[in-house]
Amino acid sequence: DPVAVGMCLVVVPLQLLARRLQFREASAVQTGASALEAGTKIALLLCNAGAWSLVIANAARGVYALVFVYLLSPFWPKAHFLFAEIRRFLTFGVRNAASTAILFAQKNTDYFFVGRFLGVEALGVYRVAFDLAMTPLEIVVTVVNRVAFPVYSRIAHDQKDLEAAFARSFRYLLLLLGPAVVFLSFESADTIRVVASARWLPAVPIARLLGWAALLRGFAELYPQIFFAIDRAEYAVYDALVSLGVLAVGLALGLHFFGQRWGLLVVVGVWLATYPIVLFVLARWTRRI
Repeated sequence: DPVAVGMCLVVVPLQLLARRLQFREASAVQTGASALEAGTKIALLLCNAGAWSLVIANAARGVYALVFVYLLSPFWPKAHFLFAEIRRFLTFGVRNAASTAILFAQKNTDYFFVGRFLGVEALGVYRVAFDLAMTPLEIVVTVVNRVAFPVYSRIAHDQKDLEAAFARSFRYLLLLLGPAVVFLSFESADTIRVVASARWLPAVPIARLLGWAALLRGFAELYPQIFFAIDRAEYAVYDALVSLGVLAVGLALGLHFFGQRWGLLVVVGVWLATYPIVLFVLARWTRRI
């Protein structure tokens, strides 16, 4: 698979750009690869390549990214292997992968419980509301964390600077995500009419409340980056386990006892109750370490 091979080879030099805080160059790699991918699709479609236009262009993206990143940040690995040198990084990587896997399960737990207790129709309404509320979060948190992690890593030895940088991340997230949440509170109905259709209007009250849950979730998602930066990745695993446990238990109990009466409002209530608990635990851990 050229996409997989190309993106694997891109990872190290792209991370080196981030480590040196060369975000302009890193963005140029992604933008250039995306632009060439789009150009390839158009050219192949004009040549009547049909569905293969999408397949070939997507495969070519990995190659384009590889070319751009090696022009800006060449990295040539050497034939050298010593387990003693990589053991620390392997441990870090395993914990990182474990936390990512657990968080993936946590992000899909609500779909399972909604479908199990409320049915497929309610799951469809919930999915529309959830995507509308959480999409701004995913975009903003990805950008903030992509910048924050290399910054945290470079100042990890200086506690005051690290505290100040972490506080700035909270302010930036509130500045970027807060207006989106307020907009969603007032304009979710019109937004759903534009991006979906009127049949999904029952999702409006759910989306309005989930927007505030998204803001709390965004704050919680800032913490793993600081755990990784100070080489305490095990706390990211604990964070993922706590988030999964609190959300799953809350959904199971709430929907079992109140689901038939309150429906999706129970799910929203669990979301709004989960993250204050998680944030309290994360704040205590961060103070400790």
